[in-house]
Amino acid sequence: MAETLQDFELARTERLWDATSLWCANRPDGGIYLFGYHAEMSLKLAYFRFLGESLAYPIDSAVLRTAVAAVGLLGVRTPNDGFHSLRFWRDAIIAQRSARGRALQSPLDLEFHAHVEALAARWDVAMRYRSPTATSADVEAAASAAEWIDRNCNLLWT
Repeated sequence: MAETLQDFELARTERLWDATSLWCANRPDGGIYLFGYHAEMSLKLAYFRFLGESLAYPIDSAVLRTAVAAVGLLGVRTPNDGFHSLRFWRDAIIAQRSARGRALQSPLDLEFHAHVEALAARWDVAMRYRSPTATSADVEAAASAAEWIDRNCNLLWT
């Protein structure tokens, strides 16, 4: 059974708490990993909610492939990295909003770019296979970016 947007909403909150707990336990790489997953779910939630989907909307690989194709038609060429790329979902949101005449206004647009870049520079799905390398500055930057995404998630789709 496919997850729904409601599942994403609930899980993203849990991953934010889990990430914060790992950060506080001096486990920066684990914290960054979960901050990244929090952001990924938040951006997917914002994308589909912007398109008008309800919280009951199921998300599966076919839906994600359709989203990639749809934003490709809008000119987005950002790699989706198995549907995990934070940059891809940021660019997908921006493209859909622009196509519908509801582009994000500055400074929200600039902040959105900056926070996704800050987290994407430190997180990727494959980091689960690597030895810990994160610094305190890395986890602080990731936490700040994830917190901004969390706080502004509704603004990204309304």
